[in-house]
Amino acid sequence: QEYTADRVALYYVPAGGKVVAENGSVTVLNASGKRVVISNVLGQTVANTVLTSDRATVSAPKGVVLVAVEGEPVVKALVK
Repeated sequence: QEYTADRVALYYVPAGGKVVAENGSVTVLNASGKRVVISNVLGQTVANTVLTSDRATVSAPKGVVLVAVEGEPVVKALVK
């Protein structure tokens, strides 16, 4: 499922997690304690971290990024 607004896109991750693509960043919600890997379309890792809160914002380049939350399917997000 995808819901878009003027400047923000919200992507649902199964099991209640959410990925929000914002201007220059990606926010991952409800994934505390899980590893999150963000990659660009070339397969280069942009971020690789274990989240310590239920709301974590990571800087990301403009364009399509792939967000992998541990134990969940990969989500494509468009960063503006």
